[in-house]
Amino acid sequence: MNYRTSMSKCDGVLKNGIFNTIIRDTSRTLSEQYVEWLKVVSFGELKSASANGLKVAFPIEGVPIEFKADFTQDDFKKWHEAIDQGRVRNLTVAESQHLVEMSADKGVVDAWLECIRLSAFGLLDYETIGSDGRFSVLFRYSPNNVGDAEPKIVEPLVVSGARAVNPPAVGDKVSFGGFTVIFERIKDASGYPEANYVLNTEKGSAAGTIPRIILTAQTPKLKGVRLFHAQSGLASWPSMDIVVPPTCKMIGGGALINWRGHGNLLTGSYPAATDRWRATGKDHEISSPASIDVWAIAIIDPDDEWETVVETADSDRRSHPERSISVKTGYVMVGGGAKANWNVSGQLLTESAPVGRDSWKGASKDHHQSEPSTVAVSVVGIRPKNGSKNIEIRVREIVTSVAQHPEGRCPAPDGCRLIGGGARSNWAGDGNLLTASFPDGNDWVAKAKDHGTADPASITVFALGIPEEFFV
Repeated sequence: MNYRTSMSKCDGVLKNGIFNTIIRDTSRTLSEQYVEWLKVVSFGELKSASANGLKVAFPIEGVPIEFKADFTQDDFKKWHEAIDQGRVRNLTVAESQHLVEMSADKGVVDAWLECIRLSAFGLLDYETIGSDGRFSVLFRYSPNNVGDAEPKIVEPLVVSGARAVNPPAVGDKVSFGGFTVIFERIKDASGYPEANYVLNTEKGSAAGTIPRIILTAQTPKLKGVRLFHAQSGLASWPSMDIVVPPTCKMIGGGALINWRGHGNLLTGSYPAATDRWRATGKDHEISSPASIDVWAIAIIDPDDEWETVVETADSDRRSHPERSISVKTGYVMVGGGAKANWNVSGQLLTESAPVGRDSWKGASKDHHQSEPSTVAVSVVGIRPKNGSKNIEIRVREIVTSVAQHPEGRCPAPDGCRLIGGGARSNWAGDGNLLTASFPDGNDWVAKAKDHGTADPASITVFALGIPEEFFV
């Protein structure tokens, strides 16, 4: 803005002239002036003003926060970050007026503003910024004396970072009443870019810089969770896959051995691909064919707003192998699985469960017959593609009573929708082995059994949930 003010006669209106040389836009209302002053005043000036009795309040997310002794320079920095992100402009008239009422006597400030208004002359420009990236500039001319004429524009309006919707023409006059030019900015990946304008007239130039608006991407709402289910035929080593459709993203799965007689036990429940869940089992020592049920759990994502990743690692080779794996950086863990890599007699699953909120653990064991082997452990992660804040995962666990064939169910955490789960057999003797870990409504169900030799044990059952607030 290119105008001069006779500040000396206005300095004494307010104590220490705290607003002098700071508020520059004399066409705006008192509340608008106050917000403009907050944007350019220094932290030192604020402290000085506060020490001299002027109350100062900041609009933080629309809430007036009073400047007190515990208001630090870091708080002041955060305020300016809020300015850069465009949140300051979201104040209502009532909110901004309330700030003025909290900060100074309205009559005194009005008197000071009127003093400044009467002292301004020359080529003036007043900016108004919208949250949608648009902004407008009022250009007008304030005569210095009775015979001072309206100036003509001598060059085309210069603009960078924006487009003038209704630019003035060369030769047009900048009238005493003024005219308003509307500007549009094109949004980029992070918001709206900084914009600059210059208007050259025969009596000087008016120039301004509009700060960029940084937009925080919003976390997309989940459109729901779907379960996909299939069952194999009878087999000594049953196996079954299920694939989720392209409009969904797989985040986990489960398995259930429908054993009878001597028993058939889980050897795997794991992601065979990013869109495929596999369940496997086997009888052990004595023939006992069974069918196996498999579940794939997926979020509904027709707009392709989410990205999933599967990380898999093998354990060391042991009689009782185990391994944990953490989710990839930037992702939230939503599920996992495990597969016993047996070759001859067999290794059987004893654990496939979350460890905290970012890792998955798998464990297996040989049984009666030695067969050192490895266990492959997988963890599934998810993140929004737009780079916004990720969803929240909550975990609940329960421990069943001790039994030869223990089983139990764990409800999803309060206020959450079930999206996965896991199980750990707490065996201590010869072994108690998993036969089921699968979803049922909003509960996760787990089952196990000893095999050939009595070994009562409990199961720890885990349920993973996403709070309902993240769903449509």
